[in-house]
Amino acid sequence: LGPSFIISGNPKALGHEADLPEEDRKSIQAKLRAGLAADDIPRFLGYYEAKLAKSGTGFFVGAKPTIADCDVFATLRMVKTGFVDGLPPALVDSKPLVAAFYQRMMDLPAVREHYAAK
Repeated sequence: LGPSFIISGNPKALGHEADLPEEDRKSIQAKLRAGLAADDIPRFLGYYEAKLAKSGTGFFVGAKPTIADCDVFATLRMVKTGFVDGLPPALVDSKPLVAAFYQRMMDLPAVREHYAAK
């Protein structure tokens, strides 16, 4: 996800001119995100699905949430809520164990309370 965010604020960091026109930035960003939606995110969701299947607990490491689960959840939430333009929220639901993990995390009282307050 990083480069698709960086291009809008600091194109020079990605090898472009610092004064790259906004229209060009948005075009590059759209292409980066299309690639993410078509290839990278589905591939990572496949890794996540396999890891969840292997753990058998519904979490990535152990029988209860860890920092690893929180990290993955935060990224999934950015996609699932539509926070990132060009990434279909339905991507998260394309893998049943990942979708169940997302809901399991959302059902944790502290997580539910946190997002209810926003």
